[in-house]
Amino acid sequence: MLVKEVRPILLEIIVRGYITGSLWKKYYTEGRRTFAGVTLPEGLKKFQALSGPLVTYTTKSITDEEINPEEILAQKILSKEHLDKIKLVATKLF
Repeated sequence: MLVKEVRPILLEIIVRGYITGSLWKKYYTEGRRTFAGVTLPEGLKKFQALSGPLVTYTTKSITDEEINPEEILAQKILSKEHLDKIKLVATKLF
């Protein structure tokens, strides 16, 4: 068996196609419109399909906290190249 020591990436990458769950709660209840640098239009209805996949991120810890791409880069969790690749692969898998 070959093994390689790795450092885990403590992020959760969420690809969404519909406005539901925690996204709906933040949109409807809290009035937020911008998620991970993407601004959603006004007037969306619960369970409505989004115009395209929306990729959002949370930290993986005792409590998962929302984090945007700029914070991921500023905190040096990932390089821009690595973040772009992860987003691309997650979107393709979606």
